[in-house]
Amino acid sequence: MLPLKSVKIVVLNHHGNQIRTAGADRAASGFIRRESTGFFLYTAWHVVAGIGRGERRLPSDWERPMALRIGLRSSESVLPGVEAVKQPRETDLSLYASDSTPRWAQDPDIADAKLNGTRLRIPTERDAVKVRLSGMDVSDLLAVETEPPFPGVLLPGDKVLIVGHPSDGPDVMRAPPVPLVLTRFVAANLIDRPHQFLLDGRCIDGFAGAPIFVERASRLFAVGLYAGLEPGDVRNQEFGVGCNLTSSWSRPYALGLTRDRPQSARSTTEH
Repeated sequence: MLPLKSVKIVVLNHHGNQIRTAGADRAASGFIRRESTGFFLYTAWHVVAGIGRGERRLPSDWERPMALRIGLRSSESVLPGVEAVKQPRETDLSLYASDSTPRWAQDPDIADAKLNGTRLRIPTERDAVKVRLSGMDVSDLLAVETEPPFPGVLLPGDKVLIVGHPSDGPDVMRAPPVPLVLTRFVAANLIDRPHQFLLDGRCIDGFAGAPIFVERASRLFAVGLYAGLEPGDVRNQEFGVGCNLTSSWSRPYALGLTRDRPQSARSTTEH
């Protein structure tokens, strides 16, 4: 199977229309990973929140992202050992449960008094979330391979491939969407937050949440996702930020949350 895969995401408000908040990601990228409890969509936290982790007040024009519109393909067996991928279909993935709690899992978080009432909690580490693809016909052919795990650590100078979908341009409405592959280099493997690394250049709009691959021993390994520059980020606009997920994927429950664990395995300290 081809290792370079990604999903195009359109961010929707409560009316089912693309959000209009200035500076927020109205379109983004992501990828699918198969885990022990099913398929999950990974993307950046600031995409589903509509704000950056550095912001402590909601913008006056803030619209809560309520769903992600994604293009999924299923497959069918046409011959023994041969699967045919069907035409893609658009699916709206709700971000909130019926009780208005977020459906995504994220890193351990901190409550922020100025965000009270929004049900948003800012992750202390990675700008990353995963959302379970419940009740959807998802093909294994769409999932990014994370086994075997990446054998080593990211180092300054490593070349990485980022597979994402631009938010606009001549191919934005193409069906199926065609991802672009951009090459960047690791500028620093440790920056201000754990599990994040600096890239020598930012990507184009629409790449937030895109999977990042690195080559080792003549094969490609998925190592995380592109966070880009979050809304409100005042760092040098010429650099990009990646989230390293390899340590998370080595655990039984990725991203370290208890929300997606089987009931019998839930921690008594979860919130």
